[in-house]
Amino acid sequence: MQVARFWATEKAVGLNSQGVEVETSAWGWSSDSLEEAQARAKATAASVVRWLSSDRDESLPSQSEYQYLVDRPPCEQLLEEFQDDAGETAALITRNKYGSLVLNCRDLMFVDVDFPSPSFWRVLWCKFRGQPVRPTPKEAAARERVQQWRLANRQYSTRLYETAAGLRLIIVDRMLSAESDESRKILRELGSDPLYQKLCQTQSCFRARLSPKPWRLGVAAPPKRFPFFANGDEGGFRQWIETYEQASASAASCKLIDVSGPPRVDPALAPLLELHDAMTKATSGLRLA
Repeated sequence: MQVARFWATEKAVGLNSQGVEVETSAWGWSSDSLEEAQARAKATAASVVRWLSSDRDESLPSQSEYQYLVDRPPCEQLLEEFQDDAGETAALITRNKYGSLVLNCRDLMFVDVDFPSPSFWRVLWCKFRGQPVRPTPKEAAARERVQQWRLANRQYSTRLYETAAGLRLIIVDRMLSAESDESRKILRELGSDPLYQKLCQTQSCFRARLSPKPWRLGVAAPPKRFPFFANGDEGGFRQWIETYEQASASAASCKLIDVSGPPRVDPALAPLLELHDAMTKATSGLRLA
């Protein structure tokens, strides 16, 4: 799995296709050194300038792909690293761009299946009538898809969780590679987000959010984002974390709802599964956020 321990930003200047001088900047990362991160950032910035000065036959990544960072490790603060018996990185805890904690695992497979959100008017109408918001047909179809997959694949030991906006399935009885044909098939069959599928393959890991999304707690977005280069950036971010952690104490990220398949957890995966359940508060009974 790719581990981004160092980040740097560099600028490049050039002429666009109309002959006007333009300046652009780009991020670079490295597992080994700041110098390598700087070199990668310079190369990326230079490639953007070349693109701006060309006829643009080759397009840059779409906005959605760029935000998902499928071509590099996510630009996230590395908080904790877990190694296997051979000393290789097996998992990481990072903090994502909006402040939530994320578990990145090389071998423990997470599959999140998101439900389409009901329309604002549907929610308002149900509240007006004092009725619960019923699942949409697409949500019902997604739930049925996951259930049918589990019935047809009882050879896997799985744990199923409810999230605030969908389901999370974890395969716990075997180590799986995010780059394998088996993993790609499972993600596709369960209807996982296509960008998440691509991220798994390019980053050689699976990801699961451990802590609530701030806006579901009534907490504003962080005032600054990692990496912190300006004076005061990190201090402001730490103050935000205190507010966020206080609000998140009363919420869970997912809720364990079912276990199926052989009653076995791979010993190598057990500590990470326990970590996931503890940090998400999966059995706490708290509201989901």
